[in-house]
Amino acid sequence: MSSPEADLSLIKELIQALPIELLKDLRKTVHTLIKEREAEREDSASQVYHQPGRHLVDSQTLDGITYQLEKIKCGKPTCRCSGGEDLHGPYWYLYRWNGRKVVSQYIGKSLPKPLAEHNDEDD
Repeated sequence: MSSPEADLSLIKELIQALPIELLKDLRKTVHTLIKEREAEREDSASQVYHQPGRHLVDSQTLDGITYQLEKIKCGKPTCRCSGGEDLHGPYWYLYRWNGRKVVSQYIGKSLPKPLAEHNDEDD
């Protein structure tokens, strides 16, 4: 199996031999593919991520990262939240694609100042 660098080198070598008309067609094709892939990434980034035991209060997307304000169940069987009525929070979490899967990260009770300010501008 060849490496991506070797594949790219071969592709560049083949492209250099193409006449200008085909290069222009190739440029259009590559441009279209890039737009489609970026749109797919935006669509997946703006998804609302639902997790069991959580209730979504608010959601926003900025620069390909989804921020969600969620009320949560802690998982303790004797806690007030175990019935699903009186959940903890709400707390902010971020969800992002790391190239292989969606990962979440706890932020806290409030958004960091730059994000909160951006959120205020949208109102």
